[in-house]
Amino acid sequence: MSKVRIYATGQNVFTFTKYKGWDPEVNSDAYSTNVTQGIDFYSAPQAKTFILGVNIGF
Repeated sequence: MSKVRIYATGQNVFTFTKYKGWDPEVNSDAYSTNVTQGIDFYSAPQAKTFILGVNIGF
């Protein structure tokens, strides 16, 4: 082996908020009014993505 590279990356790993729902960037329904804004409506949280890798060169 002449080279070894180990790497890690992440996306949307931490969210710091006092919001009690799944995602602070909430989705409201298509007919949103001032009454429904800020209420979760069939929305899943954003995905957390983790990537680990190793590159080995000979």
